[in-house]
Amino acid sequence: MIPRNKKQLLDWLENNLPSAALRKTFMHGKVELLGAFKPVPNSSNPGWIVRATSPMTGKEWYIVVAFHIDTGKLHSYMTEEKLINPDNYCGGKTLLYKGDYGGKLRGTV
Repeated sequence: MIPRNKKQLLDWLENNLPSAALRKTFMHGKVELLGAFKPVPNSSNPGWIVRATSPMTGKEWYIVVAFHIDTGKLHSYMTEEKLINPDNYCGGKTLLYKGDYGGKLRGTV
């Protein structure tokens, strides 16, 4: 399944979080789509990176949604910010691909 928009991606992720500990943060914290990356960290596959920030502690979780080209399936796992290579950002015209900040790891607020 390839998500068609940000909502579909986040809905899939909500049901496939890589850790039960993330559920509360994902449901009540700030969730930001960083955009499409090729490849995503620790993989040769393309996919998306989502950042979820805990409202209680401010801890940031980086969640990868990898699209496995050979199987056509999505897989989620956690990564660290230092493993995210900005040069692998793909971008695109839609929010699903360009992300909330257009390829920047931090929004300018």
